[in-house]
Amino acid sequence: MRFVYSALVWLLIGAITTVFSTFVIVAAILLWPLDRTSRVAQAGVTVWGHLCFRANPRWHLSVRGRERLRAAGACVLCSNHQSQVDILAISALHGQWRWVSKREIFWIPFLGWAMKAIGCPSVTRGDRSSGQRMLEQCRSWLDRGVSILIFPEGTRSEDGALGPFRPGAFKLAIETGRPVLPIVVDGSKDALPKKSLDVFRRADVVVSVLEAIDPAPFRGTNDLEGLAALTREKVARELEALRSPSRGEAAAR
Repeated sequence: MRFVYSALVWLLIGAITTVFSTFVIVAAILLWPLDRTSRVAQAGVTVWGHLCFRANPRWHLSVRGRERLRAAGACVLCSNHQSQVDILAISALHGQWRWVSKREIFWIPFLGWAMKAIGCPSVTRGDRSSGQRMLEQCRSWLDRGVSILIFPEGTRSEDGALGPFRPGAFKLAIETGRPVLPIVVDGSKDALPKKSLDVFRRADVVVSVLEAIDPAPFRGTNDLEGLAALTREKVARELEALRSPSRGEAAAR
């Protein structure tokens, strides 16, 4: 039963991905002369992610603080990372943003091609020059008014525990003066645990957008560690609130 259910859900997600990736690629190419930031194509990407999440009736999603994304403008989105489902859940925020991904993801047919078409920055783990190129791509998008989503833990958590934050996102925020917008995702590890394709289990996933953090107090001393620590503290505090017995009453902070 679990295997059949999971197979059907993955087939549906595959079909949605094929259709929307094709739309995104075509829109990005044909509308390029009129739409240099691929706003139409990016809208297709977030609809794709949201529909893929909804493809599994056993997954439930609630979103908090959506208005903070609009209010922050072009910013550095920093989210914790529990599962590959995170990007699908965050897509429910919609808006204009690109996410940083490992280079090998761009090899996946349709999905990787669509990510390439809209200009998602890529990075090769352990390659310092790749990291520098990725930051340059991110700066370019921010200069054009498009937000950047980075998972500062660098990899998915196997048990949902919050890992250390790497400095890249905070270097980007301090150098560009763009605010950091913390995003907390919880419950996605139940939807799709690391190294698993089983999507039969039920999952209540929450996406909580917190208040933006102004990097200005950290710019004078180039205090990457201070900005990273403050962001991580806010994310950890919200995770604790979401996991408390009164989770249903926890509010985005």
